[in-house]
Amino acid sequence: MNVEPLFSHLKSFSQFDALFKTYQKLYSQVANANQGQIVFPLKTMNLYSTYKVPLNEIKDLYRLLDMYRTGAIVPKQTFLD
Repeated sequence: MNVEPLFSHLKSFSQFDALFKTYQKLYSQVANANQGQIVFPLKTMNLYSTYKVPLNEIKDLYRLLDMYRTGAIVPKQTFLD
């Protein structure tokens, strides 16, 4: 799953949360688009590819980051180490 370009510039979970909700809505619209609809060409982008970025993995990413933010999980090594 490569959604890094979409989220790499964010500095806080609240920014991630807002962008994630918008992305999830757009993802659903693109995934369900039929040929001829204005968003149909976006299906070729990796960010909206249901094969390369499955919806359940997107939701898992959100849950994991939320658990990390709330302290429900404490990784042995952070991403910055």
